[in-house]
This record gives sequence, C-alpha cells and structure tokens, in this order.
Amino acid sequence: MDTNHPKISVIVPVYKVEKYLPKCIDSILQQIFTDFELLLIDDGSPDNSGKICDEYAIKDSRIRVFHKKNGGVSSARNLGLDNAKGEWISFIDADDWISSDFLSFDHEEADVIQKSYQTISQSGKIIAINHLHSNIINSKKSLYKFYVNKRNNALWDKIIAKKLIGNRRFDINVKIGEDFLFFLGLIPSINTYLFSDIGYYYYLNRSNSAMSKVEENKQERASILLANLRNVEKETALKNINTLRNSIIYTTYIPQLIKFKSILKKEDVDTIKTYLKNIPWKNLIYVNFKNKIKLSILFFIHIFK
Repeated sequence: MDTNHPKISVIVPVYKVEKYLPKCIDSILQQIFTDFELLLIDDGSPDNSGKICDEYAIKDSRIRVFHKKNGGVSSARNLGLDNAKGEWISFIDADDWISSDFLSFDHEEADVIQKSYQTISQSGKIIAINHLHSNIINSKKSLYKFYVNKRNNALWDKIIAKKLIGNRRFDINVKIGEDFLFFLGLIPSINTYLFSDIGYYYYLNRSNSAMSKVEENKQERASILLANLRNVEKETALKNINTLRNSIIYTTYIPQLIKFKSILKKEDVDTIKTYLKNIPWKNLIYVNFKNKIKLSILFFIHIFK
C-alpha cells in the first residue's frame, strides 16, 4: 500500500473512550481490504484515549494521530478531513466497531456507499438489525424520495467519495444533528447512491451518549429540533432545493415538534401551526403516501381540533 495515496481515509474522533477504543481500532486494522489510512483525532481527551492512539500508531504505519484542544466531534472530523489523503472517506465513532469486510466494495463509480448495521446494547444484546440488499439509485427523484422517507441520519454507515465532499466541512456550532446537516449539503451533488450488502457497522447504544441525554431532556430536545429546522431552511436555501426542503421539514421536524407543544414558547407553537396551516401539498412530491397520511392527521388534529 502507498501510504501517501490510500484508497480510503477512516476518520475516528476520540474523546473519553478508553474503554471502547481498542476494540474499535482493532476492528479497523483487521479489515480484509488493507488500502486505507486511519486518522485518530484525539479531541483533547482527559483519559488515556490519546495515549492508546499513540501506542497503536507505533505498531501500524497506516495510523496517523492528531492531538488537539477539545472542540467537539465536528471540529475533530474537520481536522480529519483537512488531512485525509484517501479517495474515499469513512467516519467511524470510537465506541463502535466494524466487520472485517466493512471497507470492502467494488463499485467505485458511486458517490456514496451505504452499509448494513446492527445496534448493540451495552450488555452485548442485538437491539436492531438493518441489513441491506445490493441496489443502486442513480436518479435525483429516487434519491430524494429515499432520503425523505427512509433515510437514517448517521454518517457512520456510509463511505463517501472525497470528491463529493470537496471543501465542505461540519458546522462546529451544531452539536446534535451535525451528521444530517453535513450530508444534506452533499445530497444535490450525488449522482449514484449504492446500497451494499457487504459488511456491517456495529453501533453501540450507550445510555450516557450525547444523543441519549438529549432524548431524556424534552426541553433540550425541542430546542435542538427548532434550531435544526432553521439550519435546514438555511442550508436548502443556499443549495436552491426548496422542494426537498419542504419534504424534509414536513416529514421530520413538524411531526416531532408538535409533540412538544406543551413545553414550547407561544411564538414557537405559532410557528409550527403556521407551517401546518400552509402545507404545500403539491410541492411534497418526495413524500410517500404513508407520511402524507400522518401529516394530514396532524393537520386536522392541531388546526381543526
């Protein structure tokens, strides 16, 4: 392998994960496909995570370690992107792991390759399995329909062409939902989206993760949803994808925000009701029938109650 021109750059942000990190790194180093580099970004971790990274780097020349002041997962990923040499990018969380064939693929014409994944509890129990069958989407309409109705917002189950990412970087001010916002900016430039039946990503469902804490705090969850709604409006306006924006907002944000109506400020509730009163039905061309029915129910319950 030419360490200056690897096929894939694997970027792993590292922060307070000394308990999980060795398993993650070992799973990457045990890949059948070996033409990759591993960028371990120590985000100012106060535990032994940074030391573990350095120890692994001594053993394997494919590993490069970067130590930085703590700035969050987005800033860590950005540093990884700035230093990535590969043609493809894979983002892996330091408390997760991958099967030995996760980095293997044979469709280099794709812009994005999505992999199967399993959700694992801290006790080792399989919570959910999302197994993909090999398939290709190569039309914008089909891609947008999938993205609106069946997407997951994670980046960890995807391998993305570096040329697609270009100079795009994560917004360091977005703490929850940064994966979704980052990928939303890539969507208009995707021509070929591949579902691969090769390999698994194993996602560890930790009770003390940032997302878990947010889910438990309804007020914080509602505030983040509102902030992300505004981020979606801003991002889609820049990309001039208003039809996609409407489909995302009315299938993702409005149905979730209406659940928090009792704890939202009056002006925020009024904003949501305004959205419901002005549903652009003819513009929701990417929303499937099931989600349109759900939206119709919300409309009649909260507008004509």
